[in-house]
Order: sequence, then C-alpha cells, then structure tokens
Amino acid sequence: MKQIAAFVCMLSFLAVAFGDEPKVIDATDLDQLRTLSGQDAVVEGLVTDIGTTKTNSITFINLGLGKKQGFVAVIFQKNYGAFPDGFSAYKDQKLRVSGRLELYQGERPEIEVRSPEQIQVIN
Repeated sequence: MKQIAAFVCMLSFLAVAFGDEPKVIDATDLDQLRTLSGQDAVVEGLVTDIGTTKTNSITFINLGLGKKQGFVAVIFQKNYGAFPDGFSAYKDQKLRVSGRLELYQGERPEIEVRSPEQIQVIN
C-alpha cells in the first residue's frame, strides 16, 4: 500500500512539473473563457479599469474589455489584507491572473483573487 501511495505522489509531482499547467487565455476571448468555467485558468490582458463597490467590500480589476463587458479579477474585502499596498500598482499594466474561473451570473468570466501570487505583471 505504501508503494502505491508513493507512486501516486510521484505521478502527481510529474504532472505538475511537466506541463499540466493551464494555458494562458487572452482576456478578450470570452467564448473560450466561458468553456473553462469551473476549471483553473490563467488569463492575460491589459487592465482597462479598477473599481470598488460603494461599500468598499469588493474590488474589480477588468482586463481586456471595459467594465461589465468581459473578464474580471475579483478581490473581496476579507482578502484586502493580503494587498497592503492596494491595487493602484496594477493600473495600465498587462497582467496574468490565475485561479478557478467562474461565470458571474452565468455570463461574465471571473477569477476570485485571494493573494498577490495570483496576479503577475507582464512586461
């Protein structure tokens, strides 16, 4: 039994090390993003808008398309502490956002961001 467990662990390691990484999807490719709902994804695009709800409970980072039109990285207030410098450094940057892709109201693709490690600035 220990040998089987060790073998499964080794296979898991190899899958991560050799290419089971999700491919990078352009933030404007909404059709492809919608097909990935419920899966881990990496989405890349230029920040078009950063906004916060009136109650300051949610911050939205829109990529590729304008506000309420396309992909959005969503940060809830409970995770703001992970971003002590706020979100303004992402303004006008090209980003890669990684995490579980979901469809807000069954339509708009989004990833909930819980930590800065999920956001990579691309030069």
